[in-house]
Amino acid sequence: MKDRKGKGLLINKTCKSLKRCNPDASIGLTAEQVRSRMDAGAVNVQGTGLTPTISSIISKNIFTLFNFINIFLAIILVIVGHPENILFLGVAVSNTFMGIFQELRAKRGLDKLSVLAKAHVTVIRDGVEYSVPQDEIVLDDIIVLDMGNQICADG
Repeated sequence: MKDRKGKGLLINKTCKSLKRCNPDASIGLTAEQVRSRMDAGAVNVQGTGLTPTISSIISKNIFTLFNFINIFLAIILVIVGHPENILFLGVAVSNTFMGIFQELRAKRGLDKLSVLAKAHVTVIRDGVEYSVPQDEIVLDDIIVLDMGNQICADG
């Protein structure tokens, strides 16, 4: 199981002290067991996201070799005494803004698609089948699988 931030396996003390059980396949976990596992953080939570953060997109587009070379050349031209020749810097700035804009637009579209693709899983709890979002699956849950279903696992 991953921790709530998606940074690896659960190793905290509350999860270690959590008593593992082997529930009957027709009954599944009880509501009390589900609640204790959710409180302990033993849930199937995905990582922070599939797309890069906005700050990483901006920094990746600003701090490039192309931009550093253009800034270096602009500084040299100002030192030499020809600041009127630094108009090429406008091309570098517009290229950076276009790259940021396109990546942010792609990120927004992918984030919308990932919300649509969230799977619901059928689990057995207290002897009844429930359809729950995949991030509400807890440790030792009994999952009902049919043909064509996605298997939600920390892999």
